[in-house]
Amino acid sequence: MKWLRLMVMFAVVCGLGVGSLEAALVSYYTFDDAADLGADATGTNNGTPVGDATQGPGKVGAGSLVLDGEGDIVNVAGAASFDAVDDDGDGWTLAAWVKTPSDATGDDGVMRVFSMYNPTETWMGEGWGLGIDRTDLAAQKLLSTTYGIVDMRTDIEPLPDDEWTHLAYVYQNDGGNIATDYYVNGVLIGTGPSGSAFGINDTTNDYVIGALGFSGHTQFWNGSIDELRIYDTPLTADQIGTLVPEPTAIVLLGIGLSLVLAGFASKHRG
Repeated sequence: MKWLRLMVMFAVVCGLGVGSLEAALVSYYTFDDAADLGADATGTNNGTPVGDATQGPGKVGAGSLVLDGEGDIVNVAGAASFDAVDDDGDGWTLAAWVKTPSDATGDDGVMRVFSMYNPTETWMGEGWGLGIDRTDLAAQKLLSTTYGIVDMRTDIEPLPDDEWTHLAYVYQNDGGNIATDYYVNGVLIGTGPSGSAFGINDTTNDYVIGALGFSGHTQFWNGSIDELRIYDTPLTADQIGTLVPEPTAIVLLGIGLSLVLAGFASKHRG
C-alpha cells in the first residue's frame, strides 16, 4: 500500500503545481475546435484565423494550428487586457508545442511563434515577439525581440523536423532591463543577455500568432503550433516542467488520480 500512497501524493502535488499557474494564465490556445480555431480557453483574447490556417493533429488534445509559412496567421484584435503582461514590471512567459515540416528549408529564415503588433511600422521600441531563427538549419537559434532595442538569441540543437518540441520563453525583468530564459522540452538551454539599453517595451497593442506583427506581416511560421500559453509572470524551471510531463509522470498521475477518485466514490457509497 505504500506505493499506492506515494502515487496519490504525487498526483496531488502535480495537480497543485499546475493549478497554481492558473491565476497567471492570460491566454491559452488549445486549437482543439476546428470551427473556432482561434478560441482562447480563458475566454479573453479570441483570435481569427487568416489565410489557409487550418487544424491538424495535436500534440495534446484534438488538434493543433497548422500554418504554411505563406501568409497564414491567427490575428488577435481588441486585446487591451493583454497590456498587463508587459507593463506590471515582473516579466512574463510564453510556452507552446511546435513542429516544423520535414520539407522545411533554410529559406524559412526567422519564423515567429507570436508577436505584438507594431503600429508605427518602424522599430520604435514598442512591442516584442519571439520565434526561431532557421536561416542555418545546422545552427538554429531561439529568438526573442524587443522591438527597436535588441534581438536576443541563444544557440540550440537543431529541432527535429516533423516531431513535437516544447518551447518556453521566459522574459525576466532584470532591474528594469530585459533578459530571456529559453527552455527546450522543459530544460533551460540559455539566457539572452540583459543590459542598460534593453528596456521592457510596454505596449497595449493587439498581437498575432504565427508571424511578425507588422501590418504587412513577415517571418511567417511554417509548421504546427499547439497548447500556446501566455502567463503574466516569469515561470520558474519547476513550473515550466509541469507543462512538459514525462510519459512516466503522466501514467503515475493518471493512476494516482484514479485512486483518489475511486477512494472518494467508495467512501460515499459506504
